[in-house]
Amino acid sequence: MAPRARSSPAWIFLAVALLVPGTLLLWAAVRQSTASKLAREVTARAEREVHVAQNFHRPRAVHRGEARPCGATRELSAVLHTLQSSAQAPRGDFNPIIERAEPIPDGWTALVRAHGRELDALSRALQCDHGANLAPLNADGYSADNLGAMVRASRMMIVRALQSPPDACLAGLVDVLALSAENAWGHGLIGAVLHDGMTKPVPAALFRCAAQATPEARARAANALATVARSQPADGRWVHGELTMLSLGLARALRDISAMPSQRQDIPLWWDRPRALEILNDVVKGLDRWERLDAAGDPRALERELAATESLLMGSEATKMVTTQWTQRVQNARAGRARVMMTALVLNAWAARDASGAWSAELPALGREPAMRDPFTAAPFGWSLETASRQLTVTAAGADGRAGTGDDVIVTFAAP
Repeated sequence: MAPRARSSPAWIFLAVALLVPGTLLLWAAVRQSTASKLAREVTARAEREVHVAQNFHRPRAVHRGEARPCGATRELSAVLHTLQSSAQAPRGDFNPIIERAEPIPDGWTALVRAHGRELDALSRALQCDHGANLAPLNADGYSADNLGAMVRASRMMIVRALQSPPDACLAGLVDVLALSAENAWGHGLIGAVLHDGMTKPVPAALFRCAAQATPEARARAANALATVARSQPADGRWVHGELTMLSLGLARALRDISAMPSQRQDIPLWWDRPRALEILNDVVKGLDRWERLDAAGDPRALERELAATESLLMGSEATKMVTTQWTQRVQNARAGRARVMMTALVLNAWAARDASGAWSAELPALGREPAMRDPFTAAPFGWSLETASRQLTVTAAGADGRAGTGDDVIVTFAAP
């Protein structure tokens, strides 16, 4: 019987050397093909979310006559586009000047005079009878409006109001808070930082104007500001907007990556692409959870869910880059919302004082509405009226959720 031929080890090694890379290439090709399909699905789903968000209508705070049949976001965007290139703000710290009632620098006065037409257009836009949830998006999925123009516009509106008669001043400062709330709907969590900053100087200035305004003007402003305060986006809506925009932008970018990298530096992103898209798919499919968390009214539950989402996004190099200080920005959102609510509560109590002749030591009924509770704790705001000094203090618990720890958000007012 003839001996059986033996396979040469060299041939075995050669076969393995050819088979393994081929198998890896085939696996990578299938993986990338699946990722391309997923990228299209995630992009389409995110685009549908943006469409729904842009057609979301909510109550408007109209206090200058009848509401106009128009969309606030479109009109505001047109004005801000003009201010983006033409209005350069003077240097210097703005908020302390307003809070301490210091003389307004000439540069701000000149800027207001130069842009009176645009400021009139902003006030008219805020009287539109509906507004969209998200501002128009650019090709990357992020808001196209210039955020710097939004801040400059709010400051010019503050200056203009303070240089107007008391009734007009009060109405103008309510407009500033309405503009900040409009911005809040439009820019995801980066808008949270601006909402906090844009509202900071307003309460002190508004109370100074209210003290000299007529009771009728105070009643109109109290009614309008209560509507603004109630209709601010809750925490989950901020997060929903942020995740929608970043998912759309990142999914579009990953969708357009070549099937095979042409340069060595593109290989890490190409290899990371399938996992990144799986993560984005999970994020987009779970967007409705944020509205449910808002409805549940538990700030700590939302924080836990936000931490879990941040942890999920850390699972790929591409998605890791977009998780930037989200928890802090949610706290900024809460501080801005709280400031608008507390200012509305004081003005509401003031209108009640005008009608009854006396200040109440109790939190107004407005403050017991679910939409008007402390965003940090979902409990009623702290309310204190010192009899001797007539100092009215409204307190939100702050980021740590505990009142009196130095982290509180406070609005104070010397009651006349």
